[in-house]
Amino acid sequence: MKSIKNKALKNAKFKGMNVGHAKKNSANHKVLSCSYAKITKYCKNYLKAKTLKYNSSIAIPKHSARGAFLNDIVLVLPINSAEHKVEKICKKSEELFTATVIKKHRTLFIKPDFLFDEFFKIKEEYVKDLAVYDKVVAKFFSRSENYKDNVCSIIKNCGSSKKAINCANAAIASKGICSSFPNEVLEELKNIDKNIDTNIKNRKDLTNETIVTIDGAFAKDLDDAISIKKFEDYYILGVHIADVSHYVSFYGAIEKEAFKRGTSLYYGDFVVPMLPQQLCNNLCSLAPNKPKLCISIFIKVDFSGNVLYSKLEKTVIKSKLRGIYEEINDVLEKGENSKHHKKYEGFMPSINIMLELFNILKQNKLNRNAINIETKESKVVFGKDGAVLNVLEIKRGIAEQLIEEFMLIANEEVAKIAIRKGLPFLYRVHEPPTIEKVLYLKQILDILHINNKEITPKMKPKVLDNILRATKNKDLFYILNIVILRSMAKAEYSHSPLPHFGLALKNYTHFTSPIRRYSDLLVHRVLKSYIFEDLSLNKIKKIYKKHMKKSAKQTSKTEKTAITIERECLSFFKSEYMQNKIGTTFTGIISSVIKTGIFVTLPNTVEGFLDAKYLGKDYKFDGHLAFKSNIRSVVYRLGAKIDVKCICANIPLGRVDFSLA
Repeated sequence: MKSIKNKALKNAKFKGMNVGHAKKNSANHKVLSCSYAKITKYCKNYLKAKTLKYNSSIAIPKHSARGAFLNDIVLVLPINSAEHKVEKICKKSEELFTATVIKKHRTLFIKPDFLFDEFFKIKEEYVKDLAVYDKVVAKFFSRSENYKDNVCSIIKNCGSSKKAINCANAAIASKGICSSFPNEVLEELKNIDKNIDTNIKNRKDLTNETIVTIDGAFAKDLDDAISIKKFEDYYILGVHIADVSHYVSFYGAIEKEAFKRGTSLYYGDFVVPMLPQQLCNNLCSLAPNKPKLCISIFIKVDFSGNVLYSKLEKTVIKSKLRGIYEEINDVLEKGENSKHHKKYEGFMPSINIMLELFNILKQNKLNRNAINIETKESKVVFGKDGAVLNVLEIKRGIAEQLIEEFMLIANEEVAKIAIRKGLPFLYRVHEPPTIEKVLYLKQILDILHINNKEITPKMKPKVLDNILRATKNKDLFYILNIVILRSMAKAEYSHSPLPHFGLALKNYTHFTSPIRRYSDLLVHRVLKSYIFEDLSLNKIKKIYKKHMKKSAKQTSKTEKTAITIERECLSFFKSEYMQNKIGTTFTGIISSVIKTGIFVTLPNTVEGFLDAKYLGKDYKFDGHLAFKSNIRSVVYRLGAKIDVKCICANIPLGRVDFSLA
């Protein structure tokens, strides 16, 4: 970035102004200076960008963009207090982008997603294979300051944009993510020793123990299992994780591809796996009644939830039950009246002990004031042809919470072991909110008449947790979950053992999902090298120290990309579902308020936009979280219920539009 900046400074020319220095405008006495920014998003008539130095958001009007595109590095100059203009494009992005084929004057063009209403020319050799409404992945062949003069090559045609799954596949392909694996990975896969009998030497045999997996009904990559025993004054919790590192050699082709992908990508009922299916769905997956290699952590916990000790073991297990969240929740609710009672009848003693420990750990979590933000998750129901049949809110029951709590304590204990041993390691860290976000949160709480005196940059997690607890059964609760979530930093990976603010933990890592996260696979590898292979600490550091820094950056980056793509894909699926609901009236909750309108979330998690023009000319945005009128008593405020009608569902853009009902 430094070389880009220096080159831009050297080449940029301004009349009557030194580049990089402030200039005082005699007319309004405002200080204006150039800065460097990365284009991050397109709106209707504006580009949005992040300044590189201060990471602040800026707006660039369409007429001042000079042909800038997503992920370009640009040199900008303020026009006024709210807007900037592009003086120079310092580095043009070479990334792929998605677009829809359109027809104008008997000629085919592509209309990029989220770029004003512009369209680009198509390189002639690609035109014959395209049809109107095709969703494509493209890249620039040539660029101009006039968007309409841009010429593009077509990298992939994903089919009709009227199908959400095609739009989802295009979004994934545009990030360079591919479901198939390189030939060198497939060749290495052939040479893996798949005979379990030759791989159980020096492993603790747990095949006769009552060990179970508990996952969603459609999960195939089962990478965690649990066991529990209760004694006179303590429990022994066993968390057994698939030993993926046994099959994946360090710096081999499979490992390098896993590092590149960073994580498995889940969208609807579909997945782009981090590892080949022979590993993630078969050899490593902890299927019932089959011997499987694991790294197990045994945690001794007293009846107050205090950890007395924890120990790692190389094991071979044989899961006795393929537990399903929904089924266990039904059994816990209905007992013998549940249709699943017979399946779980022999395991209820173990499940009841698990519930005892879960309740103890949950209370400890409450006592340390971990921030319990409640958000809505979506479940998309597909037909056989990939069409979206329904969108539902996922309800998290006791079974889901129980597994989450057991994985959490396992991750925490593994992090403690790594710190005690001084190992080079990957930690899951979560920083406190930034000063800017703290000030914003204080402002919003003040508007909502909630005590904000304890909201400071040095606040403890319990400050935010106490606010949520105090409003649990009030209308404000939904608003506060949204506001507090937006004020939080994003969790990421680090080679330094920093605390996890949201969980209120000093030490935390990711150990429990090596099938779908590279971070966990690497953590396993380091633990095994030191604890089971007796490599010296100096040798461990020599092998892994540099790789940890590189891996922290890569895993954070790939996770962010995966989250972005998963959200995009969900928006396509939800838009397809809502196409059959145009004209239908719904009652929703106002989930966000911006200058141009309000976002409304329906009970099934679908979110749509209500343009401010439908509110009436007398309604004005208050600059914070509401539209108010000078002549009417109705206020459209964040968190309030509202009746809306679906008027549009645009699948290619993943957008739903509402009007007032």
